[in-house]
Amino acid sequence: MIDSELRGVDALLVDLNRKRLAARGVAGVEDPSRLAEFIPTADWFPIDAQVKVGNVAGLVSKLAGEELYGQDPTVPLRELIQNSADAISARRVLQHRGDHWGDLVVRLGEDDSGHWIEVEDLVLACQSTC
Repeated sequence: MIDSELRGVDALLVDLNRKRLAARGVAGVEDPSRLAEFIPTADWFPIDAQVKVGNVAGLVSKLAGEELYGQDPTVPLRELIQNSADAISARRVLQHRGDHWGDLVVRLGEDDSGHWIEVEDLVLACQSTC
């Protein structure tokens, strides 16, 4: 995954005629035995453990939607709010912030298009002043 991301960023920078990053890929990523030459290990040897999905639709139906959450229409909103709260908590730990740093705001409203729900992480809005 990291190799793919680095290669994609490199291609984009080339296309935009921008300065390229020093890291443009992961050495040895094409083969586990070659990767072991660059990443020393003790008592284990890397193997190719890629997951290959033959039935994407079947996997999605098992890992999402009613199979995972049932028929409760509020569950996706609950998951969005929980994921946002988890992200703020993680940033508190990683950035050594206090327990009250970061706010999650949920707004309900209605306009000409209909009803809407907005979930906002106020941490992003105040990065330079918080």
